[in-house]
Amino acid sequence: MIDSWLSELENEYKIEILFACEAGSRAWGTATEKSDHDIRFIYRCKDIRSYLSIRKKPAVLDLSSPYDSVGYDIYKAIELIRKSNPGIYEWVYSPEIYKNGGSFLKDLTAIIEEEYSPFSLLKHYQSLKTRNLKEISRIKTFTTSAQKQLIHAIRAELVSQGIIRNKKVLSPFLLIEESAEFLPAMNEAYIKVTDAKRKGSLIADSEVQDIISLMESKSGSIEVKADLLKKEQPSIHILDKWLSKILHLTKPI
Repeated sequence: MIDSWLSELENEYKIEILFACEAGSRAWGTATEKSDHDIRFIYRCKDIRSYLSIRKKPAVLDLSSPYDSVGYDIYKAIELIRKSNPGIYEWVYSPEIYKNGGSFLKDLTAIIEEEYSPFSLLKHYQSLKTRNLKEISRIKTFTTSAQKQLIHAIRAELVSQGIIRNKKVLSPFLLIEESAEFLPAMNEAYIKVTDAKRKGSLIADSEVQDIISLMESKSGSIEVKADLLKKEQPSIHILDKWLSKILHLTKPI
């Protein structure tokens, strides 16, 4: 069903979808029966000449039906990749890939693992953790919404710790899996909270505070080691060569 819908999009918008995946709760294994599909994709115009037109095609396709979906034109995607965008980083490792044109996913994964800045990703996940914990601290009653925020906070901390431990960019799903060995208490907390979400229940208030205290106890070590990570962003030259390949240009840009 999703495959045929992607084909309909290609025909309607005159695009070629290079890559499409599941994101959100279904990708992270925290979906409930009521969870929507979150589809993310990267595309290029079928007619390359349209990139030379004054009437520019939309750089982003944001659709709400029949699926919650967002697509980036390849130029927009590369602009984000140039900044070590965390969203695209998570997309490429999604366990549910709906479309992969040729070597697109292989090439993009190599760029992310070799060119992305681990420092930039770390800063994003630490900010995500801090923001969600701050929101939780403001509420008087622990709710379903707050539990989702706690999941995001724990996940961000586990990925952060994995980046620090490996000193390079690896799959966020792998980093969470590895945390069972390196951060067993936090990994157990993540499993407990995600299990509760899937079952439609809430963890106890006392457990919430224990988890927050556990995460706060790990923050100092991250701040000390962050400066040892690569800060340089992806090479423009490498991205230009990849773009030329995607657009089927005979010579690199």
